[in-house]
Amino acid sequence: MAECHETCQTCKGGNATECETCRPGYREEHDTGDDAQMKCVDVNECVEQRDLCPVGQYCVNTEGSYRCEGERKMCFLLHAPDFALAWTASTSCEILFV
Repeated sequence: MAECHETCQTCKGGNATECETCRPGYREEHDTGDDAQMKCVDVNECVEQRDLCPVGQYCVNTEGSYRCEGERKMCFLLHAPDFALAWTASTSCEILFV
C-alpha cells in the first residue's frame, strides 16, 4: 500500500487528491469539477481562532499548525462584510477576502 500524502490521515493512494480523511490542522476541500476530488487544505488557525498566543506575541500560520513569535507590531484585526485585515508572519497587515 502506498504512503499517504503529508496532508492525509487516511488515503487511497499517495497523491494529495487521494485523501479519505485529513490530518489535524487540515480540512477537506472538494473540487466542483467533473472529477469531484477531495483534498486536504491547511487551516489558518491564526485567522480562525482568537487568543492562541500569549500577550506580546503574534500568531504565525504554518502547514498544519501555527506558532507564536516575538513582539506584535501594531496592526488591528478589522472585520467588514467582505474582508478581514489580519496580522501575518511578514510583520505586515494582509487583507483577507472572505
